[in-house]
Amino acid sequence: MSTLIVRAKPWQIFLVFAGVITFYGIIPDDQQILNATASILLAVIFFGWFLIVGMSLNKNLPEDEQKPDTLFTISCFYGIVLVSVSALLKNLPVNESLTGYAIALVISFGVSSFYMIYFTSILYSINQERFLKKGKLNAELVFILFIGFILGILVLQSRIRKIFSQS
Repeated sequence: MSTLIVRAKPWQIFLVFAGVITFYGIIPDDQQILNATASILLAVIFFGWFLIVGMSLNKNLPEDEQKPDTLFTISCFYGIVLVSVSALLKNLPVNESLTGYAIALVISFGVSSFYMIYFTSILYSINQERFLKKGKLNAELVFILFIGFILGILVLQSRIRKIFSQS
């Protein structure tokens, strides 16, 4: 499965992601089950792509250069679980005494998302130094492209394909 994702053409990944966003956008507001399903699907695609690309880039390095990936994996699954649970509990009344917990969850979600993007960006930069001879991107631009996922995927996925075709 991971080989299929890292060797996919950029437009294929883009169309899958854009298709789910479009599907989410055209669902009527009164269809809570479809809205929740589309949210969960979007989270699985978004965080799953990062998980597969990050793990594949890490495994592509020699043993002595590989980074520990436990926190990265937890960050990806935390994002999937938090988005899924919030999509399912969207219409429940909020207990105001739990606001502090909600804020802590949102802050930890932001930190884990940032770490997920950082980890993948670092691994991409290391792999690009080893496998791409020309057209290298600097680390800051790679990080920005990962943050701007929907458009960055068009640039990054083609380069990820090159990395894995040469390794």
